[in-house]
Amino acid sequence: MPSGTESATSQILESQWCSFNQGVYGLDHLPVSLRLIKQLHSTLLSRVRGDSFRVGELRSSQNWIGPPGTSIQEAQFVPPPAGDVLRDGLSEWEKWVHADVAIPLLIKMALAHYQFETIHPFDDGNGRIGRLIALLMLIEAGALTVPLLDISTWLEARRQTYIEHLRAVSTSGNFDPWLSFFLQCISEQSVTALEKTTALLELGKSTVDELRRNGLRGMVLQIAESLIGYPYLTVRTAAQMTEKTYQGASNAVNKLLDEGILLPVPGDWYPQVYYAPEVFEIVNN
Repeated sequence: MPSGTESATSQILESQWCSFNQGVYGLDHLPVSLRLIKQLHSTLLSRVRGDSFRVGELRSSQNWIGPPGTSIQEAQFVPPPAGDVLRDGLSEWEKWVHADVAIPLLIKMALAHYQFETIHPFDDGNGRIGRLIALLMLIEAGALTVPLLDISTWLEARRQTYIEHLRAVSTSGNFDPWLSFFLQCISEQSVTALEKTTALLELGKSTVDELRRNGLRGMVLQIAESLIGYPYLTVRTAAQMTEKTYQGASNAVNKLLDEGILLPVPGDWYPQVYYAPEVFEIVNN
């Protein structure tokens, strides 16, 4: 049985791969939309909740936000009811996200996040999906190329304040405190992301230098160089990324496994997912 630390690491790896694969790769085929969000929810929560949970489906009953055991009468916030009201709200949200509105991207992200959390469309996982949507909006707009900006950790560390800001918008109609709070998150985490980027660039150079000293060339180096920006892959994604054959990518991945540059992500994955442990350490510290 894995230790608590090993189990937590495994859960982070699974969550990050699901987010990365369905989100970043998903943007190649779909915009930030309800269809993509349902796919994200299904992938992100199915490995946690199992088949019995309503993953990838909008809630069919009323939910509310409050401490465990809180009744709806005592709830801190009650989202819109399920059914037509919920679906109409999401439809309007989706249109607004892609509307050509004359507001800065970060402000639009903050407003979209508030709106999504207010709608609260799923039985569970709304916070995780909402924070991932904010990241994907940056990537879709071309303001971010890889998902190094971690707003989730910052917001979760200030969870009660985060919830109070969202609730205050609904009760007062004043967005300014929420916007200031969200932009503080982006500002502080951008500094952290810059520090991590510097560390990742140094890691990438040292990794490639070591592989060259070990006599490795070609596709092996190409994949190794890409890992600082795309730390999770399958053989198929490695082939697509390098524009080489599946067999060639498989050989290169196996060499990176032999060198310890890649490890398999724990769990029952098909196809097998691999990750770069040294990149993982930098990203998650």
